Amino acid sequence: MTESTLQSGLKHLSRVQLEAVEWQEGSMLVLAGPGSGKTQALTCRVGRILESSRGRRFRVLALTFTNKAAREMMQRISKFVPDLDDRVMIGTFHSFCVQVLRQHGVHIGVKPDFAIFSLPADREGVLRDAIRRGVTAGEPISEADNRYLPTIDQMKSSYTGGASAEDGEDSRASLLCRLYDRELRRANALDFNSLVTETCRLFNTFPAIAEHYQRIYPYWLVDEFQDTNRAQFALIRSMAAGGFRNIFAVADDDQTIYDWSGANIRQIREFKRCFDAKVLQFPTNFRCPPPIVAAANRLAARNSGRIKGKAPAVSGRVGASGDQIALEHFGNEDLEREGIAKRILRAGRVTWGIRRYWREAVVLSRGWRRNWAVSKWNIRLCNAVSSICRRRCAGWSLAFGWAKGRWTSGSFGTSWIRTTRLPVRIWMASCWPRKPSRVPAAMVMLG
Repeated sequence: MTESTLQSGLKHLSRVQLEAVEWQEGSMLVLAGPGSGKTQALTCRVGRILESSRGRRFRVLALTFTNKAAREMMQRISKFVPDLDDRVMIGTFHSFCVQVLRQHGVHIGVKPDFAIFSLPADREGVLRDAIRRGVTAGEPISEADNRYLPTIDQMKSSYTGGASAEDGEDSRASLLCRLYDRELRRANALDFNSLVTETCRLFNTFPAIAEHYQRIYPYWLVDEFQDTNRAQFALIRSMAAGGFRNIFAVADDDQTIYDWSGANIRQIREFKRCFDAKVLQFPTNFRCPPPIVAAANRLAARNSGRIKGKAPAVSGRVGASGDQIALEHFGNEDLEREGIAKRILRAGRVTWGIRRYWREAVVLSRGWRRNWAVSKWNIRLCNAVSSICRRRCAGWSLAFGWAKGRWTSGSFGTSWIRTTRLPVRIWMASCWPRKPSRVPAAMVMLG
């Protein structure tokens, strides 16, 4: 039964996907855009490795960026090889680092029972205590330097937290970073960035521990590699020291949207160079109709720093008809808001039907105020329930709110409730989730 389940998954793969799944030894870089079936290929590869090594004790390491993605991958693998899923470790970079440091961190002075400070208030308190202690010790800093926490985060994600600097602001930031780390250690705590940097320090200081993990996990897989920052890439390199090459990375160089957290397209090319990786592309987009893929190709062709020789994406979806993209101009913002609301109303009546309330329209814009104005027009003209969504609100991530299927009143503004009114989701463009669990029926982008 296990073999038939896995074989059934393999039969649905394309030729290029099957090539990735059956790749044996050495590094591989898979360029896979949205809707290209990369998750299916990734999980089939893990299932194939485990199935072909029955009776052996090694494990497979798969690193991704969200707990939700890790759970989804684990569920698929459990269906493929239900009696072997205990031989795979799937988690985020941070959860893997927590595991490593709790087992081996004592070698660099990290106690196994360390706390994790993730809330801004906790971390700001640590920096205040560090500054207060530094001022008392005569360090050239002041109470006003508590504004440096974002700079410290940037230095850590860039893996320059312990670097020495010449003078000026860089020197002050480096000093504050060291004092902040010292205060964290005094509190027996680490923040998310410190989890990665301390694990790097562990592997660099004790290469035998890195070799230990190479033996335990002879096959590594990294999802969404384009989202890795320099510290996370340094973690991979330090753990692979000594010539380890069995690293399977999936990336999309046209989807690098986390520059603000240290992600950089250059790391994709650096991975290819450092590990002499074979490059394979999944060119087919099975999610979007041909007009959308063609428009995306024209935009992506202008991206700087793309991998040379990358082929344009092709649509694997058939049967889509009608106008997929429309460009409209408005004389002013008031006309724009009214026009968008009327377009949503027309689309709702003609395309969805008044009872198809589970379908959605999404409005993306660059600012919250413009979203609020559109929301009022929707309520006035369409009698539509609208939700204004920002990056964080009431402690919920947007991906979690989307996955729940409805918004809770007070958490994201007006609730999205199941009525005969057309639901409209209004987003800031920077907050759009990478993989929404429901694809909207219509999307409007404000310039």
